[in-house]
Amino acid sequence: MRTPRTMLLALTVLLALAACGGIESETGLSPADERRLVDLGRLQDGEHVLFYTSRGEDLEDAGTFFTESRVVSYWALGGDGEEEISIPLKDITALDLDANADSWTYAAYLTVTWGADGTKTKVYLQSDADEFPQHFHDALKKQWERQR
Repeated sequence: MRTPRTMLLALTVLLALAACGGIESETGLSPADERRLVDLGRLQDGEHVLFYTSRGEDLEDAGTFFTESRVVSYWALGGDGEEEISIPLKDITALDLDANADSWTYAAYLTVTWGADGTKTKVYLQSDADEFPQHFHDALKKQWERQR
């Protein structure tokens, strides 16, 4: 028998599933997803993703992740062509998180300072989970400190 409570629960579950876009993982990716990234040229054979977000898109279209040795962000949507940033952890000199806590209209991002000239690059961490950008930053910082 369908009760209002059962129907409300079912609707809530459906809305939650519909709102979920892309992939977020604080524990790496499945071997199949890592293989897809290798096939796309985003990940090298033998490299493993430690933290990942697809920024709400399909894995093929957009993502930000880090491995044991580098941080990568890519965007392959829209008419402006494809963009990819790949920064070796050993070249990073500073990591700063801007979580945009006061604004719901902007995605959180890391400012990665790297290279001899102090290049600053924004790495976006769009996420449905408020705590994800901070977790990504903290885990990346630990991995980066291991490489220094």
